[in-house]
Amino acid sequence: MIKTKYTNDFLEFWKAYPKRWNRDSGVYYKVGKWEAFQAWQRINQKDRDVILVKVKYMKNGQYVLDAHRWLKKRRYEDIEIPKPRPRGVIEERTEPRQTASKEEKEKAHKAFAAMLAKRKSPVKAMSDQEFNKRRNQAKNALNIKGGD
Repeated sequence: MIKTKYTNDFLEFWKAYPKRWNRDSGVYYKVGKWEAFQAWQRINQKDRDVILVKVKYMKNGQYVLDAHRWLKKRRYEDIEIPKPRPRGVIEERTEPRQTASKEEKEKAHKAFAAMLAKRKSPVKAMSDQEFNKRRNQAKNALNIKGGD
């Protein structure tokens, strides 16, 4: 068996590249390491550096291309790297925070209470006698026996 010498950057790529799901065997797998290495050698160093960053955003799955096809078709150009959110950056207010006066708050509370008072309950209360009457009508319509 011939042992192929792969470059360190390719081995880093190969390790990070996601596996494809095979539903027949029920396992994740990779194929075409040699073909991927040949495609890797044809890519310039600048693109290799970009690929090493972008490949870390990929996940295992059913629709993952084999690595050599992904490299040959330049599919790494389709992946966008999410921009990191700045930490510790606090936006300063240009205007002072405006608060409602006591009178405005009371007015808003009264308006809200009035709105709730006008609202009618969507569920109409039903007496036990009315409930039993309707239940029996439904049973008769469906020919259901028992339940009392």
